[in-house]
Amino acid sequence: MIDRKPSTGSRALRIGAALLAVALMLAPRAHADPVGNGVLTQASVLVSGNHSSVYSVDVNGPGVLTVRLENIAWPERLSQLDCSIYSTDGLLHSLDGGGEWKLETTGPMSFYTSVLAGAGGQLKLGLYSLKVTFQAGASLVPVPAAVWLLGSVLGMFGLRRAWPAVRFSFGAERFA
Repeated sequence: MIDRKPSTGSRALRIGAALLAVALMLAPRAHADPVGNGVLTQASVLVSGNHSSVYSVDVNGPGVLTVRLENIAWPERLSQLDCSIYSTDGLLHSLDGGGEWKLETTGPMSFYTSVLAGAGGQLKLGLYSLKVTFQAGASLVPVPAAVWLLGSVLGMFGLRRAWPAVRFSFGAERFA
């Protein structure tokens, strides 16, 4: 019977592969939080008599929040149109009769938009449009920990492979 010992290189390779597999299983899962570029709320509301609505908007990061309110002349313009924008800190801004307002956010926030509308004229009908958009600011995306670990393991295998050449070039007696 022949007694074979596994070579040191194949044993190190198996240990390295096992460590890499364990590290990948324990590494946090890569994910991206939705920042919400684009339209967060859009509504066109037909008002008969008086109407009130509250819209809730959540922003997950830094960027620019834009609130646009428009009084549409169909069949006639609304006689009253008011919009108030709130955060958890209180009233931020009011729009009377329509308009646009922009706010730079520094991080995650919640906003509430309250719209009060009143129709006049013979038909007591009117229409308004509300559009809340968010343009995210540029942010860095971190490199997952698994990439760093993989790079270090590959670097160690590369050094291990190059080690005999390094020993030879500096003389074997210094490293013996």
